[in-house]
Amino acid sequence: MSSFLPKYMEPKFKERLLSDAYRVDSMAEVMDMQTKYISVVKGIFNGDVPSDLTDEKGRDIPIDTLANKHLELMKATSKEKAFREEYEEREKNNLSTLNPQTTKSELFFYKPINGLIYSRYNPKQKKYGMDFVVDGKQAVLSVLDGTVIFSSYVAEFQYVINIQHVNDFVSVYKFNTELIKKQGDRVKAGEVIAIVSNTSESENQSHLYFELWQKGFALNPEDYILF
Repeated sequence: MSSFLPKYMEPKFKERLLSDAYRVDSMAEVMDMQTKYISVVKGIFNGDVPSDLTDEKGRDIPIDTLANKHLELMKATSKEKAFREEYEEREKNNLSTLNPQTTKSELFFYKPINGLIYSRYNPKQKKYGMDFVVDGKQAVLSVLDGTVIFSSYVAEFQYVINIQHVNDFVSVYKFNTELIKKQGDRVKAGEVIAIVSNTSESENQSHLYFELWQKGFALNPEDYILF
């Protein structure tokens, strides 16, 4: 069915179409089951279906139970199984489906780290995020539920992790010393995704640089998160 869908479609419409398609498939399966059930009942009455009309204790078996004993569930064909596997593989990383749209008032953002604010968002100075300094070793937390879309070492920013959230929010965490989550992982709000700590290579205090983006535009984290 997916081959008949436009390549680019609003997630809510796509979800509605898929839901309706599954509902139609379910109705077709129910009708098929009912047809098979009636066929089995007719066979029992006509004597075409061999059966024991009593159970092991000699009690009469109701006709409905007897029919269901002979009724086999319809099994998916090889083509149907292949389509389901292909669709599930294709859609499992579809972030618009995994992360339905939510109003901003319904979102609760966690603080990415417990630390002191060292520098604030200032786009005029090309600072599109906030710096936090911490003592010792601190856990870095995901600000919202989401999916990790980048998790790797970057020479300029050490270990970096980016997470896609609802409403096209993307959170970015730079200067980590250890990554806990990898690309493709699903994370919960407040879940540990990385570690920030002092390293033997640097005597500087541990710090995290955090950015919040939406649809390609940098946002001031303090407009969304209570620090």
